[in-house]
Amino acid sequence: MSPPCAIHTCKRKSQALCHCCSKNLCLDHLKEHNDLIYAQLNPLVGEINTLHNQMLALNVDEVIDKCRQKLDKWRHDC
Repeated sequence: MSPPCAIHTCKRKSQALCHCCSKNLCLDHLKEHNDLIYAQLNPLVGEINTLHNQMLALNVDEVIDKCRQKLDKWRHDC
C-alpha cells in the first residue's frame, strides 16, 4: 500500500517519489512540484550558460601575463 501524499492537506495516496527531495506525492502535487523545480532551474541554466561563455572567452595566457605584471610592479615598488 502506498503512503499518503506528502502535502498535509491532500488526502490522496502517493503515486510517485520525487528523486530530488524524496517526497511521496500524488500525481497532481508531483506536477506542481515538478513545475516549481523547473521554474527554479531555468534561471540557473541561464547563469551556467553565461559563466560557460565567459570561461570560453577567457585567455589564460593573458590572465597569467597580467598577474606577472602586477607581481613585478609589486616587487619593484617594495
